[in-house]
Parts: sequence; C-alpha cells; structure tokens
Amino acid sequence: MPEPLLINRIEHNTIYTYRQPVRFGQHRLVLCSREGHDLRGQRMEIEITPSHQLQWAHDIYNNSVAIVNFLEPAARLEIQSTVIVEPSLPDVQKTGEHSVLTPLPLKYDSLEGPVVNVYQSASFPEDQGAVRTWVSGLPNVSSSMNAEATLESLCSTICRSV
Repeated sequence: MPEPLLINRIEHNTIYTYRQPVRFGQHRLVLCSREGHDLRGQRMEIEITPSHQLQWAHDIYNNSVAIVNFLEPAARLEIQSTVIVEPSLPDVQKTGEHSVLTPLPLKYDSLEGPVVNVYQSASFPEDQGAVRTWVSGLPNVSSSMNAEATLESLCSTICRSV
C-alpha cells in the first residue's frame, strides 16, 4: 500500500511600508498553485489591506489571478495568502496508466523556453556563492536519478535542516 501523500500549507506574506500614505495602482496577484493530475487545491485564503475590491480571472497559463483595485491611499500595503494543496497521483490500477519518470537533465519544449529561462537566471546574483556552498553539501545527484527522486531528496534534506 502506498504511503499517504502530505497536505502542504503554503503561506506568503508581503508587507510594504511608506513614510506617508500613497495611492496604489491595480495589482495582479498569482497566489494559487495550478491544479493538475498530481496536485489538488484544498483551500485558499487571502487578506489584503488597505480596503480594496477583488476580482478573480485566469491568465493565458490558466493560473488563477487576483486583480486588486485599492480604494484608498495608505502608508502600509499588506498581502497575506494561505494555500492548502494536496499532491494526488492517478490510481494506476483503475486507469491502467503508469507513471512516467522525468529523466535528468531536464529538457524543455521550445515554447516553454522563455518562461523557464526566467527561473534559470539568478534573482540575487550576490547570493550565488552562498547558494553554491549550500548545494555542494547536499546529497550527490546521480545521473541515473530522475527529476522526481531528485526533488524528493532535496525537499527531504531541506525539511531535516530547518
């Protein structure tokens, strides 16, 4: 019998403070994980100050996007979101499908390139040395491992270290 999958709670808080009240333009927030065959959203909560109007839409990648129009100036902007997601795997016995493991190194479709490239570049170049040092202490990733096993190993290592 397979091990039960863990429910994940993702919390994100963003706070901006200003010396005096400012007027905010429209904000577009991508806060929810996209559901698929391997992930189900269970619940999502969002708290935003100052007072605002909130509308939901989908972008071209089918992400849920919160469109926020602020109703008043403020010296503080705070956005808190909590998302509960549960990994889910297809029932192989019922569907007859077998899991396809993703080999390393990852190869992306040319249409995905522009999106993936953003995530492959350093957001904080000044931290690259510290990140390289940290990664060098992680378990060795063998070329025979697949992406799923590598990610599971990395997540387990992070969980044990915090």
